Amino acid sequence: MKRSRKGIILFFCIYAALVGLILFGLFQMMTPLGQKLTAYEAAQLENKSAQVFEELFARPDWKKIYELSGTADTPYEGVEAYAAHMEAKVGDGVLTYQQAYTESSEVRKYDIFFGNERIAAFTMTGGAGSSQELPRWTLDGVELFFERTVSVTVEKKPEHTVYINGVALDDSFTIRTVATRAERYLPEGVHGYRLEQQYIDGLLVQPEVLVLDEKGEAVPVTHDPQTGIYTLPSQKAEITEAERELAKNAAIADATFSMGGLTAAGLRQCFDAEAQVYADIVNNPIFVQKNNGFSVDEKAIEVSQYCRYSDDLFSANVKLTVKVTRKDHTVKVYPLDKTYFFTRSDGEQYLVSDYTNQPVQETVEQVRLTFAADERICVMVDSDAEMVSVPEMGEQLVGWATKTDDGSGTITMTVRLMPDGTVLGELEPMTLYPVYRTMLEDSGEAQK
Repeated sequence: MKRSRKGIILFFCIYAALVGLILFGLFQMMTPLGQKLTAYEAAQLENKSAQVFEELFARPDWKKIYELSGTADTPYEGVEAYAAHMEAKVGDGVLTYQQAYTESSEVRKYDIFFGNERIAAFTMTGGAGSSQELPRWTLDGVELFFERTVSVTVEKKPEHTVYINGVALDDSFTIRTVATRAERYLPEGVHGYRLEQQYIDGLLVQPEVLVLDEKGEAVPVTHDPQTGIYTLPSQKAEITEAERELAKNAAIADATFSMGGLTAAGLRQCFDAEAQVYADIVNNPIFVQKNNGFSVDEKAIEVSQYCRYSDDLFSANVKLTVKVTRKDHTVKVYPLDKTYFFTRSDGEQYLVSDYTNQPVQETVEQVRLTFAADERICVMVDSDAEMVSVPEMGEQLVGWATKTDDGSGTITMTVRLMPDGTVLGELEPMTLYPVYRTMLEDSGEAQK
């Protein structure tokens, strides 16, 4: 019995050892297989694409994405503008992705969506070279989809320079110039009110706008949310009481001399004897017939349209009426409406150096028209022009039109210039496109 019991124990020991060896061998065989299965699963396209999406777009680093895409900077914007744009658009929103069609089996493309808007895509390349190899899908590239729709209009003086994100704009960006009729009465280098507007589009976000004067000092500008224009502060000067009295006295002297009530020597108290205007007044015959007297209501004198051009030159408009009593005792009223220019020489008193009956503070504007033909042609024209010079485009031309997109893909063409350059409506800075008769026929609008 003892020998039989020892044999049973030995049998089970040998059996247990054999089972252990078999299990150990199976484990050794299964480990590489498990590793291969794990590697195979990880190498599958679905998993690799999910991994790329998770790394790039689940919690997007927009700067990194921009750099991966290889998108070229513009002179005014780069990675910072794109990142700011996407942060404002997406914020903490959720992005999704979807596989897109590709012709090659070695390339797979995935579109990235924010809602229904496609904002980016990434491409995977790879696959297995043979049935024995694991597929090797890798990120091949990133593509971005966005539109630069932001535009900026900035007011400046002709001597100012506008900087957009640190880049200076030259005269080619000027779309409007404004001046007054006073320019023709001013000496060289002296100017009245002048203004320019410069326009730039193709931006992704609102830029940093800086305006510097001729000395390189910053000029304050304010963004008007209604017009979208960066405007200059109002610099309208107020007339002093001393200047008001100068203007009134000059107008009274002018009127009195014309009535024969003042000598040339008396006129020189208000008018510059060296100026042409003085000679014109003195040499003109007195136009008023003989009378029994005249009067000027000084309390009713209006002084307006004051403008300071320099430390030694200003102008003001004066309106007054002269009541003349005729020989038959009837009263004739003569109105006076003139703008006088006062100049001070060598620190002496201000004297009238010129005058005019024209409204010198009336503005004269020019606007830029861009003809988008085979070559873009830009011209500055008077805003009140009734006809402008236009490029020759052939007999089929119906006119030059502006183009408006309502945002849904509907394009509206509005003819603003006829083929001969006749202006329809008011001129403003605009881009004009040629419209041909065949275009109207193709769109079913030949009768319009």
